[in-house]
Amino acid sequence: MKKYLYHFSRIFIGIVFIFSGFVKAVDPMGTAIKFSDYFNYAFNLPGLTPLSLPLSLILCALEFALGITLLLNLITKASLWGSALLMIIFTPLAFYLAVANPVADCGCFGDAVILTNWQTFWKNIVIDFFLVLALIWKNEFPSKIKHKTQQITSTIIFLVVFGFELYNYSYLPILDFRPYKVGNYIPELMEIPPDAEPDIYENTMIYKNKQTGELKEFSEDNYPWQDTLTWEWVETKSKLVKKGYEPPIHDFELIDLNGNDLTDYVLSIPDTSIMVVTYTLEEINSKNLVKTKSFIDTFKQKLPNTQVFCVTSSNENVISEYIEKFELEDWTFCKIDEVTSKTIIRSNPGLVLLDEGYIVEKLHHNSLNDKKIKQFFKK
Repeated sequence: MKKYLYHFSRIFIGIVFIFSGFVKAVDPMGTAIKFSDYFNYAFNLPGLTPLSLPLSLILCALEFALGITLLLNLITKASLWGSALLMIIFTPLAFYLAVANPVADCGCFGDAVILTNWQTFWKNIVIDFFLVLALIWKNEFPSKIKHKTQQITSTIIFLVVFGFELYNYSYLPILDFRPYKVGNYIPELMEIPPDAEPDIYENTMIYKNKQTGELKEFSEDNYPWQDTLTWEWVETKSKLVKKGYEPPIHDFELIDLNGNDLTDYVLSIPDTSIMVVTYTLEEINSKNLVKTKSFIDTFKQKLPNTQVFCVTSSNENVISEYIEKFELEDWTFCKIDEVTSKTIIRSNPGLVLLDEGYIVEKLHHNSLNDKKIKQFFKK
């Protein structure tokens, strides 16, 4: 019984770590964004934000590699202690996030599976339980593979996983778990069904006693709206008590520099239009912007009527500066929330090709070449 329970614990932890590590290794930039949220909103340590990407790459590769070594029973003692170290860090962190709720989702399963902070905490408790069992019995069931072979294999696994991460970061995630993946129809994902459950709020009315000056809170059931001689309304506070239905895409809004909402127009353009996504223009490497412009100019030689929209969170002064500097007068610039732009594509800049609201292609700036254009026009 002990033997089976030990191996079940080892395999269970391995599978969870493999899944968790894989969905984050597919999108290391997404994990980096989550680390940035931790530093800025959970711990008020914005100075650590530059560490977000290195921590993401290391954590994802380590978690994925630990999962594989546990599953294959390689360097099991080291893998179990490594797993224990991660859980010692992340279980208290999950508890803090659940109690304080500074960010809505810890990102432990990337964008593949969204868990609440409390769900994440209890998930960690289950892992901790089986991890303790595996640690207790680790010496009783050693691997039969030669130790040197285990070390070499484990090192190769880590390096392969790390290389896999770098590929996904340098181009685009090979799997896209976000609502802006290729093939999706944006307008449909923005719709709210007629029978969708709305947000539920609890309203509290603050009234002032005219005789004593006392401020008192009332609920919607007992506020003294008729007693105007005694009570004077001061303010109403609303608190969200239950979140209703939220469409997968709920923050896609394109506002041009004149304040016009172009969202519906952009999503209804027939044939192909190009959306150049930039988080902020200031963060773009100039060479990548020049490469992007050159790619679009070549593309427009094939389709001269292609409309180009550049969406960014940069302010109007910065936009005007870049339009003049890089000769982007034929691009229509729109303002968009920076978080939304990072959700759309993991590239700054990145290209999204649209056709009447459908996402037909997404391109990282490292992928912009004539070969991609030829592939597109062969479809």
